[in-house]
Amino acid sequence: MQAVILKCTPNAQFHFGQLAIDENTSLDDTSEYLHSDTLFSAIINIAARVYPQQTDDLVQHFETGNLGVSSGFYCLETAPGQYVYFLPKPLSCQAFRLGNENQDKFKKLKKVKYVSKKVWEEGITPDRWQTECVFLQKKFVLHPSELPEDLRAEAPEIRIFDKESLPKVKVHTAVQEDNLYMQTNIQIQDNEQLNLTPKVHFYFLLKTDSPDADYHKQLKTILRFLADAGIGGERSAGLGQLESIEFQDFALQVTTPNAWSNLSLTIPQSENEAARLKYYELVSRGGRATGRKLKDGTLEKLLGVRMVKEGAVLQEPIAGHTVSIAPKNTPYPYLRYGQCFALQLHSNFSL
Repeated sequence: MQAVILKCTPNAQFHFGQLAIDENTSLDDTSEYLHSDTLFSAIINIAARVYPQQTDDLVQHFETGNLGVSSGFYCLETAPGQYVYFLPKPLSCQAFRLGNENQDKFKKLKKVKYVSKKVWEEGITPDRWQTECVFLQKKFVLHPSELPEDLRAEAPEIRIFDKESLPKVKVHTAVQEDNLYMQTNIQIQDNEQLNLTPKVHFYFLLKTDSPDADYHKQLKTILRFLADAGIGGERSAGLGQLESIEFQDFALQVTTPNAWSNLSLTIPQSENEAARLKYYELVSRGGRATGRKLKDGTLEKLLGVRMVKEGAVLQEPIAGHTVSIAPKNTPYPYLRYGQCFALQLHSNFSL
């Protein structure tokens, strides 16, 4: 397994779409990180240009599990080639109760959305975070040993990202009234302004059954093109720009595993798979307009689908599956990637 680092420049901005009421509000908010279905779509779109004859085969390798990608989360580069990886907080952490006398403490712990690789591996539960761990922006928890010694005292000052909402004007529209809208982006923070050295990037996990296979080599080539193509918004608007792509080996060593957690948006392929979900949340994906006009003059829209959000707790790993979200009678294929990318979870988090 490898971590694919999507290296970002400080203050870079990204917009990751999510389901909205209508087209007019689709830019009002953004997901905090890069979901696996969006990453898959970007990979296949590049493959269609670089390897048009092999694209269908590449899709099949994803569907059969020969290839797999997680969603893209945040990592902290503390020194060249040294990273602190953040993973989605297991949903079972919400079930920890600290007693009525600790409600303020519980509210603080509930705000946490991401835990570091070491917290995940050692099963450091929420009741120990305030005494054993460091909080970043109230959303991230990591163990002090994951930072260089000279950074530990300054760790609470480190920032990962912020949301920025800016007014925009629709220029290319025949209607000049009500053409002002708000767009919300993720902005990577610049810790150098605080005289701190850590840099913030995105990363996702990549697994393959055959590292020497042609399809794996093709995928690595495609990912290198991703740095030029960008992801997370229009580059012409200054969004989605990546500095480079870096591959790092990634090994997870959970001390006493007895459960699993998904790091990708997942669609169970059967009732048997759904029954293995112990703690989970559902999220709606899809429904955007394709740009193709229908006979009645309305825009064709992709089908929506409900998916299991990252951080669910599973009794056993499941395969998941990829589904078609193509509208009826459309001449083009549209897929929603729902394969399950799961990692072992410490018994402390399995409850």
